[in-house]
Amino acid sequence: MTQCGCDGIPGAGCGAPDFPPLFEVEEASGDAFTRAVEAAAAGAGAGTLVWARPDGALDVAVVFEPDRPLVHAWPAVLVAMLAAADALAAAAPPQKPIGFAWPDRILVDGGEVGRVRAAAPPGAVPAETADWLVVGLTLRLRHDGTLEPGHDPGRTSLAEEGFDTVDPALLAGAFARHLLHWVSGWQTAGLAEAAEHWLAHLPQAGPEGPGHGLDPATGDLLVLRPGALAPERHNLADALARGADTLARGA
Repeated sequence: MTQCGCDGIPGAGCGAPDFPPLFEVEEASGDAFTRAVEAAAAGAGAGTLVWARPDGALDVAVVFEPDRPLVHAWPAVLVAMLAAADALAAAAPPQKPIGFAWPDRILVDGGEVGRVRAAAPPGAVPAETADWLVVGLTLRLRHDGTLEPGHDPGRTSLAEEGFDTVDPALLAGAFARHLLHWVSGWQTAGLAEAAEHWLAHLPQAGPEGPGHGLDPATGDLLVLRPGALAPERHNLADALARGADTLARGA
C-alpha cells in the first residue's frame, strides 16, 4: 500500500479514499457505524458506505441487503475481518503479524488494534431475511491519551506497531476493495475459503491445544478440545451481541 509522507501522523490523512465505484460514499463527522445504521433504517440501499476519521481512529461501515436468512448472513463480519487483515498486511512493517480474536477483534502482533461490528434491524428474526445488515470496522490509529503506549499489552495502535506513515484514507479504500473481493467469493462459492483464511489468523494454541473450525453456514466457531468427541459450538450472532472476546486466546 502506498504510504503518505505529508506529516507522518496517523489520523491526519493525506487525501480522500479511493473507494470502488460500486459504493455510495458518505463521509460522517461522528461515528460511521451509527450513521450507517441510521441510513439503512431510513432506506439506504446495499453498497452505502460511511466513513469517518474521528480523532485517533478510522471508522468504515457498509450497508448490506442480505439475500439469505439472517442466521446465514452474520458471517459478513468474518469476511470484513479478512478484508481488514488484507488491508493492514499490505501496509504493515516487515514481519508484523495480523491476527484475529473471536468473534470480532483485529490484532497486530498480538495486541488488539480494532474490531468489526454488525447490526440488523431491531426484532429481526434469525430464520428470516433481514431488510439490511450493517457491518463496520474501527481501527485505532493512535492512543487517545487515556492509555499510554505499552501500558496495556492487550491493546495497541497502528502508530505503536510501526504504521506511523500510513494514510488512513488509503487504508479505508483498501479495506473496501478487499471487502468486495471476499464478499464476491462468499456469494459465489460459499464460506469455505474465507473460513480457512480466517482460521489461519487465530493465535496458534500449539499441538496440545484445541482445534478450531467454522460452520460454513452460520460462521459459528467450533472448538474441539483434546479428548472431546464432539466440538463445542460458539454461536457467532450471540458472541457479537455480547461483544465477547473471552475466547480470544484460550478457545
